[in-house]
Amino acid sequence: CCWSRVALTTRVFAFYGFVACLTGLALTGSRGGYLSTALGLALFAALSVFLAQRFNRPNFFGVAMATAFVLTSVVALTLVLVVRSEVYEKRLRHVQVPTRQAALLAPAAHRQHQLDPAFGTGSGTFLYYGREFRGPAVQNDPQHAHHEYRELLAEYGWTGGAFFAVVLLAHLRMSIRGLFRILGQKLKPTAGLASNELALLVGAACALLVGLMHATRDFTFHLPGNALVAAFLFAILANPTVETVSRGERRVLAPWLAGLAPAVALLLLALSAWRLPAEVLAERARLALRDQDYPAACDFARRAGHGDPANPDARYLEGEALRYLALHTADAGRAASLRAEAALAFENGLKIFPRDVRLLLKLGQVRDDLGEFPLADEIFARALAAAPDSGTVQAACGIHWHRQWRLEKAGGFYRHAQLLGESLLSTAGLRDLERDAAVLRSKDAFAELLPDRPGEPESSAIPQRR
Repeated sequence: CCWSRVALTTRVFAFYGFVACLTGLALTGSRGGYLSTALGLALFAALSVFLAQRFNRPNFFGVAMATAFVLTSVVALTLVLVVRSEVYEKRLRHVQVPTRQAALLAPAAHRQHQLDPAFGTGSGTFLYYGREFRGPAVQNDPQHAHHEYRELLAEYGWTGGAFFAVVLLAHLRMSIRGLFRILGQKLKPTAGLASNELALLVGAACALLVGLMHATRDFTFHLPGNALVAAFLFAILANPTVETVSRGERRVLAPWLAGLAPAVALLLLALSAWRLPAEVLAERARLALRDQDYPAACDFARRAGHGDPANPDARYLEGEALRYLALHTADAGRAASLRAEAALAFENGLKIFPRDVRLLLKLGQVRDDLGEFPLADEIFARALAAAPDSGTVQAACGIHWHRQWRLEKAGGFYRHAQLLGESLLSTAGLRDLERDAAVLRSKDAFAELLPDRPGEPESSAIPQRR
């Protein structure tokens, strides 16, 4: 809109796009989005003032006033729409009650970083360390730290942070060099002010600042689309213009270095492409499980597991399909066989991903179904160690002890789950607990009235397991 040499119609269309994006941003109710966009606009205004002051001193006041008028008009129009729109007004009410996920997960990221400050615990490991180290206030599955830089230090340590700083500073240096190259070699000799290269450079710098600031509130660059856009913007900053030097003075990269990036891209594609068929089969298994087509889900999941033996999701889906098949089978022997197969599938998944809470809870549940309570005790203990402050895990442990008629212990887990905000499983469990406790009391009272029968075990008064 401001610094390019494109036609007026293109400028108008671009300005319309800017207003539309600003409107969409207002609808998100994202405080991080508002703050990062404001900082990006502030950088754009500062760069515009610098450029106008440097090349258009006689008309600087007029340019500044015109820019201020346009921006003020856009903001005023947006505020009018917000005031008059019920949808906008509801969205803005949500801004006053932020989720605070970044602040709540900060201690977990810090504790993970302390495990290996130099090199980190590895890519993607916040998925399970976040579950272990999160506080009671976080009950949603903390797949990311909602702060890219904390997660970077936790997973890659100070080494990864240093590499990131080098990349950022190198691109900043190239963008500053490119800016003064455009000003000194292209605009100054012609006394011009507009340049498409200048417009791309200024726009890329402001957009990257928006992304880098928003990364302090969310897992911005873990989204593939955002990562690709950031790579595109970094490429603009790395080489914003062609230097006007003679052929003899021009520095040319070595041929092998120029082809390094596409070679690495092809290598990554070759290393990952063979997993694609198994991923497709796993997704088909998930959809079949959702649609309650359990035989098809089991078949797809097994084929996905054979295609990619290192995929724990395929084992989880296979076990779930077998578990549901057992629930829908009237033959007790067949049901026990299916549950044994499901347990094996879950165990194979845990060999790949030992701290996967889903797999641990499902395996413990199947062991309970098979009556293998000592094995289930160990499994649920591992689940508690992996996610001690999860209300769902606490409630599942309550169900586990409830099925063994350890009512006092089960009640403790149920009540702990309710303190953590879990209500679905724990409320039903406490209700059944009161009923079962009354049954036990009545059994004990009835047993006192009966004469002693030799040879009968003491546990005859205990009801059948649930």
